[in-house]
Amino acid sequence: MTHLPHSFLKLVHIFSVNPHLGPLQISLGRMIFDILKFFFLYTLVLFAFGCGMNQLMWYYAELEMKKCYSLPGGLPDTDNEDQACFIWRRWAK
Repeated sequence: MTHLPHSFLKLVHIFSVNPHLGPLQISLGRMIFDILKFFFLYTLVLFAFGCGMNQLMWYYAELEMKKCYSLPGGLPDTDNEDQACFIWRRWAK
């Protein structure tokens, strides 16, 4: 196992000396910070979208739950509201 870091560093040296892979390795090394910034912004936008969808859909989830559990005693009405009960079972917590 002690030869693995040595082999990796030897491979990095071979790539940096190669006329085709050397410039690519240098470019990728300098782009790492930009790639990390992009993934941070992408994650931030994805999280904001998820929060927005949650705020839009919470009202309808409660309506579907009330449609599904409309029998006395809070039992599910699978005969008349089968689609509502399916949606509620699918997305319920």
